Amino acid sequence: MLDDKDEVHSLDKVRNMKLLSILLLTSFLVAGCSSVSPEEFGSYSIDQQARLICNESKPARQRRYEISSTWKKIEKQSNLLGTGYRVHKHCQTVTEKIERKCPDVLEAKSICTPSSETTREVCTETPVAIDPYYEESVLNNLKARLS
Repeated sequence: MLDDKDEVHSLDKVRNMKLLSILLLTSFLVAGCSSVSPEEFGSYSIDQQARLICNESKPARQRRYEISSTWKKIEKQSNLLGTGYRVHKHCQTVTEKIERKCPDVLEAKSICTPSSETTREVCTETPVAIDPYYEESVLNNLKARLS
């Protein structure tokens, strides 16, 4: 059976573990805000600290990424409407044979190059007219995502 001294000691261990976990959690959250020093973070009010931590949360970062991505799509769509056409790019790999070459006059030091094959990619770009009404609706849908 535990005596009073052992019981107090085990309660201190539990309390210390709780304090240590709170300290580690706070340190982890503060470390996640790399643009704010611990001293500066400590000087913030509880509301400011919570706002900063929430702004650096995974959902907040994902939402900022989605907003940034949507703005890029809006810019691309606006440019497409401005030009009035889309460029279709078609590429294919072409194999070319290089014939064996030997000098016309064979000398002791002359070297023939062996025949070989090389491949390269050849692309053609074709302008394709767009449907401005459809593209305008796509642009409006993108803008609606931001509201």
